[in-house]
Amino acid sequence: MAGWMWLRCLLGPHLQRIHRSPDQSRPEGRPGRRGWNYQPSGLERHADSILGWASTLWSLSYYSSPLLLCYLYRKGYICSSKLVPVSQYVGTVLVCLLGVACLRGWERWRNSEYLQFISILEENKSSNTAANKKKLRCYDFDFSNWPTDFSWTEVNSP
Repeated sequence: MAGWMWLRCLLGPHLQRIHRSPDQSRPEGRPGRRGWNYQPSGLERHADSILGWASTLWSLSYYSSPLLLCYLYRKGYICSSKLVPVSQYVGTVLVCLLGVACLRGWERWRNSEYLQFISILEENKSSNTAANKKKLRCYDFDFSNWPTDFSWTEVNSP
């Protein structure tokens, strides 16, 4: 069970804000506020930053790859003897990024607020009821991870 929850924290959405519902009591240390920003630990914040930079660099290299490949081909750099060291470097970077993602998942797993959020999200994905939706509305997170209410494939008649 703990391994499954760690995997959910590893692949879970980015949590921005936690809102307190009107019928909920005020947590300690947060008097008078209806909500508060999610405060990730230092390691989670740095891991998010590293993964964000890696995503940006990937997007930049993806869209500039046709120009880069043309340049490397004209200079004669695309040959098997030069691709082996490059693939080793790329493999090393990918293993390091996997380690950073695992550290982020571990830090999220240690955070009680994130664990509560991810358990509510999983509960809502398994049974999409009004009570579960009300619990999930207390969190601001990446919208792409919100459970779907309607799917066009559910409609049988054309």
